[in-house]
Amino acid sequence: GRPATDPRARDEVAAVWGVAGLPHRYGRDTGQIVEAAATGELQALLVAGVEIADLPDPARARAALDEVGFLVSLELRPSEITRKADVVLPVAAVAEKGEGRRDAAAGGSRDRDRVAGRAREERRSGGRRCSRRRGAARRGGRDRRR
Repeated sequence: GRPATDPRARDEVAAVWGVAGLPHRYGRDTGQIVEAAATGELQALLVAGVEIADLPDPARARAALDEVGFLVSLELRPSEITRKADVVLPVAAVAEKGEGRRDAAAGGSRDRDRVAGRAREERRSGGRRCSRRRGAARRGGRDRRR
């Protein structure tokens, strides 16, 4: 991204977007967005990859999500936010996009492909398959239901 405080960057982006100009300041931070939604100042939100419990004030965030007229969630798996959303758009995990490193740290391309397959499978099953595997791992064995 380009800094909102850089006049040249604003001019270039405005030209590409075909608008007269862009604001000269940064937008709202998370707390300000939550507060604006909770008070009705914002009528819609687009939320991507956020868990309510990770926000500074989860209770206020829940109130904000309940207050907005339209909520879109971009997410890998079901969550408290996806349950409240009017629209849920699935996103691809990094491994599915092929952006993972192909070196030994990532386990090579064969492992990357296996991880991508598991991510797709988990998304299709709504997270149930992954939960079974974690349970089997805690018991010290593999999940035999595969």
